Amino acid sequence: MCTTSQATRHTGAVTEDAARTVSVVELAHLEPCRADEVIGCLAHWHTQEWGHLYRSDVWNLEAAREEFAEHIARGGGSVPTTYVALTVSGDVVGSVSLVDSDDLEGFDHIGPWLASLYVDAPWRHRGIARLLIGHLLTQPPARQADAVYLFTPEHAAWYAGLGWKHLATSTTGPQSHQVSVMVRRAGEV
Repeated sequence: MCTTSQATRHTGAVTEDAARTVSVVELAHLEPCRADEVIGCLAHWHTQEWGHLYRSDVWNLEAAREEFAEHIARGGGSVPTTYVALTVSGDVVGSVSLVDSDDLEGFDHIGPWLASLYVDAPWRHRGIARLLIGHLLTQPPARQADAVYLFTPEHAAWYAGLGWKHLATSTTGPQSHQVSVMVRRAGEV
C-alpha cells in the first residue's frame, strides 16, 4: 500500500524535477476511497517514524488514523489539515500537517505547528520536503498565523537552513527525547 511504482535511488537534490513529477494536494480534497488508502499509508509511516516520541497508549496506529480522519472531516482550508505529495501516477510519497497543538509539554499555549513532515525513503533528497513545507506555508491557515512552530529531534540544522529559528530545547516522550523547538514568524523568508 505504501510502495511507489516510480521509486528509484537518487542522491542529489533535484527540486525542479520533483516539482514537475510531484503535486501537493490537501488530504481533505481526495476522493473518499482514495483518502482511506492514503490514511492507512500515512498512519503506518508516521507511527513507524515518530511512535517512540509518544506513549503508545496516547498515540499509536489507530490514533494516527483517527487524526487523519479528523483532518478530512473538518474539510479543506482549516486547522488541523494534512497535505500529501503525489506522483503523476498517484503514488503517495510524502506528507506534512498543520495542527493546533503538537502535544509538547510546556508549549500548549502556542501554535499552529508544522507536524509530521515525512517523505518516503526512495523519494528523499529530491526537494519534496521543501515543496511540502513551501506549500503548507502559503496556505491560508499558516499565512494567517503570526508564527508557525515545529519541533524536531534531529533535523534542526536542516530547518534552520530553510529559515526556521531556534526557540527552545525541550524533551518529549516516555524516554525524554531531546527536541529543538523552532519558529517561523509571518513575513520571514
